[in-house]
Amino acid sequence: MERSTLDAFHHVEFFVSNAHQAAYYYCISFGFERFAIRRTTSSTSVAIRNQSVIFVFTSFSDGNSQYASHIIEHGDNVKDIAFRVCDLDASIKL
Repeated sequence: MERSTLDAFHHVEFFVSNAHQAAYYYCISFGFERFAIRRTTSSTSVAIRNQSVIFVFTSFSDGNSQYASHIIEHGDNVKDIAFRVCDLDASIKL
């Protein structure tokens, strides 16, 4: 089986109870800087970076959504770990 080349981590996304508060904590404590915010009717995502490290914190405004319920039951958690690859098609076939 041919192996795909993994270039690097791209970002890690967290589902959290408060995206702004989580991002603020990482900015103050670890020197990250906020560089993007996305708001929808049901969620808010805040993206921060420190050099090549990117974290995205997402919280949900609807406390009854399945995601919000999961956060309430289990606490903040990692949703996605995204990678950079040289050949996406080859990576998908693995």
